[in-house]
Amino acid sequence: MQKLHFKYASAGIICTPYRKNNSQLETSKTMNLIRNYRNWRRYRDTVNELSRLSTRELNDLGIARGDIPFVARKAV
Repeated sequence: MQKLHFKYASAGIICTPYRKNNSQLETSKTMNLIRNYRNWRRYRDTVNELSRLSTRELNDLGIARGDIPFVARKAV
């Protein structure tokens, strides 16, 4: 489904709907894919780093071991 975008005339009264062309849609999809991958990697890296800490170190940070996925999601 394509989103409609509007260009407004300088008078502010007339608007003309236009659609993104295919190359813009492909670029947008690619950028979303890259952003999602980077966010997932950031989440996984955070989970891995926190999982390496000892229980005592986690307690010092105020994090329970079961809260690691929640904390990692907030970090992204």
